[in-house]
Amino acid sequence: MVADVTHDEKSVGHPPALLGWLIWGLGAALYAIGFFQRTAPAVMTSELMADFDITAAALGNLASCYFYAYVIMLIPSGLLSTVYGPRKLLTVGAVCTGVGLLLYALAPGIFMAGAGLAIVGGSGAVAMVLTLELAGRWLPRRRFALASGLTIASGVVGALLAGFPLRVTLTAIGWRPVMFAFSALSVALGVIVWHLVRDDPSEKGYLSYSTAARTKAALSRHEVLVGLRKTLTIRNTWLMLVVPGSVVGAILSFTGLWGVPYLKARYGLATEQAALICSLLLAAMAVGSPVIGLISDRVGRRKPPYVASVAIAAVGWATVILLPELPLVAVVVVLTVTSFTTGVGALSYAVGRESAPPELSGAITGVVITGIMIGPALIQPVTGLLLDMNWGGAVEAGVRMYDVAAFRIAFLPTLIWTAAAALLAPWMKETHCGERKGAA
Repeated sequence: MVADVTHDEKSVGHPPALLGWLIWGLGAALYAIGFFQRTAPAVMTSELMADFDITAAALGNLASCYFYAYVIMLIPSGLLSTVYGPRKLLTVGAVCTGVGLLLYALAPGIFMAGAGLAIVGGSGAVAMVLTLELAGRWLPRRRFALASGLTIASGVVGALLAGFPLRVTLTAIGWRPVMFAFSALSVALGVIVWHLVRDDPSEKGYLSYSTAARTKAALSRHEVLVGLRKTLTIRNTWLMLVVPGSVVGAILSFTGLWGVPYLKARYGLATEQAALICSLLLAAMAVGSPVIGLISDRVGRRKPPYVASVAIAAVGWATVILLPELPLVAVVVVLTVTSFTTGVGALSYAVGRESAPPELSGAITGVVITGIMIGPALIQPVTGLLLDMNWGGAVEAGVRMYDVAAFRIAFLPTLIWTAAAALLAPWMKETHCGERKGAA
């Protein structure tokens, strides 16, 4: 009782904006490191295929080890956050990222490399879920869509470093020393998180922005699971499992693995030039994520910007894949616009969070991100498999080379999924930015 009185006397209002954004930023930094690893294989295809003596299908599976673990850990991350709190899990995630990257850097073959990437992927899921959970507690509700977009943007900054800058670095020192450096950085970040991050503003004497913070702390594991089952009866939950994964999966698969070899095959570009274009696309996505979220916040609606963005992205991929005579400039412009609208994936977190009971925000965030990350987890290996099935037999420096016709066939599943998403998106229910209870 005394402790409660003391706590109330210390509570002087909500936390300062700078402190709230700092707490969010530490989680976003770990997410950026994970996103770097998610995208790095795009400019390392030749090195990885040569080092491990693998085909495109095997490379697709190797790169997807990150996504498999990411998807598997998303919902558990939300549930564990509800029970144990973000601080402990975020610290463990940072240390595990360091361990995974160390295994990856030391890997003599594809098995150990895949295990390392899987650990990094699982930790990346922890970082994403908990960064958004911290944003919900430390930042005003009207800033959540913006924070979601900026989280994606921070990840894309990591991806940008994994484009042209990484390609130049690889040429100078090789890919393994880069992984060693990021391993050490991840562990150092874990130490900082442990010392600075707190689960809720109330632990520092401030009022929490999460009205369900105390309820969450009191929920049993059984109650959390019951609540999670309830969220799965909501239409928006299922739509967020299917729709965003298409457009996000398309751009992450393209920029993270197949875009560089595709642009080289179609336009005869050097690896560095193709990597620079992929970096541009990631920059467009980084800008689009917070901008679309901000627009949604300003108009007080989620559905119109969401539906429009998914439709534009679907048309963009159809244009690039189905029109063979497009000049390079036109393809870059179309892909840039498509990448910008792909930033709508960040809005999915707000839609999901506003569609579920507030005490289950961590769990529902995990469900939504699962839907998003199913995209690259499926698209990358399927694309690689179709490339191998349509390989013309060309080999360069011991690495298989694929022509434009093979890529066009390999990209068809992506086209079909994005088209289906554009048809499904209008069925989502408007949440009115959480202002109307039960809107979703």
